[in-house]
Amino acid sequence: MFERILCVMDCFEGAQVSLAHLEEFKRAGTQEVVVLGVISLDGCGWTGRNLEECRLDQFDRERAGLEVVLKEIEKGSVKGKMRIEVGTSTHTILKAADEENISLIVMGTGSGSVKGLLLGRTTTEVVKRAKVPVLIMR
Repeated sequence: MFERILCVMDCFEGAQVSLAHLEEFKRAGTQEVVVLGVISLDGCGWTGRNLEECRLDQFDRERAGLEVVLKEIEKGSVKGKMRIEVGTSTHTILKAADEENISLIVMGTGSGSVKGLLLGRTTTEVVKRAKVPVLIMR
């Protein structure tokens, strides 16, 4: 049913929750999990640092976190793939889902208030615009 899952790694806690359900995803037919890290350069300008240097630092941090998640996925006998993109979150998530032929998007609640009862802006937009089901983990 959900052969290819896109797991948006917006926070390490969200990744841990997703990994806790990996066995259930496998039973639902999951063969591959694409972990997506989205890098935003919004905060780089005010630091006074070179934009390229800032991007590389963020890329290295994102890759290190995603490698940990990939190892856990592959321990569960599911193929894993890493994807890191620079861009706006909603657009980048939806683009990756289309390009990777994803059957389910898994993501966290985002920066919603009231301790996760409300969804953040990115999560809300992905839910509205996605062509495939979206599973929100908190």
